[in-house]
Amino acid sequence: MPNNMHSADFIVRVPARLLKDPALSTDAKALRAVLGAYADGHTGRAYVRPENLGKTLGWGRDRRETAQRELVASGWLQLARRQPSRGRWGRRVYILVEPATIAGSDRCGEIPQYIH
Repeated sequence: MPNNMHSADFIVRVPARLLKDPALSTDAKALRAVLGAYADGHTGRAYVRPENLGKTLGWGRDRRETAQRELVASGWLQLARRQPSRGRWGRRVYILVEPATIAGSDRCGEIPQYIH
């Protein structure tokens, strides 16, 4: 372990395909990376309050939600609600996913294959 890392630290993996995507804003890329810091490494689920994301990033609600909508539309993020055992309001759950890309089937005459 490098000398500058604390024992409780861990590395957040961000897909290179996400970072290289020119269609995504830098805000969307930053939000996806920060969500990775909160997410469970096995399930990709992050149970973090939107307000805490805003504080971590130094953003307001509108900026965070704009980046969030961009990630959802591009397939890098799914949103869900976790229903509480009591009460009316559920918690937001962020699910980190990778969008599937379709290999061009017209080039080889084969059925499209999903590549992850």
